[in-house]
Amino acid sequence: MLKESLVCDIVYPALSSGAYYFTTPSNLKYEVRFAKKIQNMFSVTMAFGVVNEEFEDNEYIATNKGEIYKVMQTVVAITNDYIAKYKDISSLEFFCEGADEKKKNQRLLLYKRFLNKISNGKWDISYLDKSGICLKRILN
Repeated sequence: MLKESLVCDIVYPALSSGAYYFTTPSNLKYEVRFAKKIQNMFSVTMAFGVVNEEFEDNEYIATNKGEIYKVMQTVVAITNDYIAKYKDISSLEFFCEGADEKKKNQRLLLYKRFLNKISNGKWDISYLDKSGICLKRILN
């Protein structure tokens, strides 16, 4: 269950293929995008990152503003919204980009912790090599 006080205000996409946005209390603006895979339209890759001009060279940078839990809670809320709108999705992939191996491992552990909150645990979690996590819908 998500605590509403830990979720940033979300700007929902005007179009079904658009991006979600949110801004943290320290004024970092994040973009969250979902892209259907070409080889399987029921499989989606999700990416999120900072879009402030000061980070334009590296949108996947670790900002160290002490807001990671609020950011991740918001990403989970957005992902749950996306899943609710597109009920035919069979898998979601999350990747750790722009980090060395140690930071990728830390991010993967963080992602896994929060991904358990997606859609009330109706997804199996597995690792994709050393830089990603895949959620697959548990079929009844």
